[in-house]
Amino acid sequence: MWFYLRTGQDAPPQPPFYPRTEIESGWNSYTAVVGNRSDYTVVARDRAGVLWSYGFVYPIPGGDFTGVGFPPRERVGGGWNVYDRIARAGQLVGSPENDFLARDTQGRLWLYEGVGDRSIGIAPSSTRRQIGWGWGIYDTIL
Repeated sequence: MWFYLRTGQDAPPQPPFYPRTEIESGWNSYTAVVGNRSDYTVVARDRAGVLWSYGFVYPIPGGDFTGVGFPPRERVGGGWNVYDRIARAGQLVGSPENDFLARDTQGRLWLYEGVGDRSIGIAPSSTRRQIGWGWGIYDTIL
């Protein structure tokens, strides 16, 4: 996994990102990886359908990548292989964290409220609520 820190420069000749930094390896063991640029946390689903949460150690702006990487992963729960798409959404309900959307193979869309914090990672709650159907016509859910 590579991390690209924004420089804050949007116009040439300044580059928009600092040089990439490798922060972890072994991510090819996951079937889905979902991140969020607002809090730099990641959830990943393994081949057995177990969802893992990673809190991110954010680098110091300016390119000091000391300590960049993830703390040990936390198990969120199992059974996530029933979904063909998983996405982070904004704050869709009253929770203070960004929420998660998951689409099952029948095209039903499920909402999971985001829980946790940046040190342990933002993860979906253990309860879900169906918020739509017919979503099987889409290739991507953002």
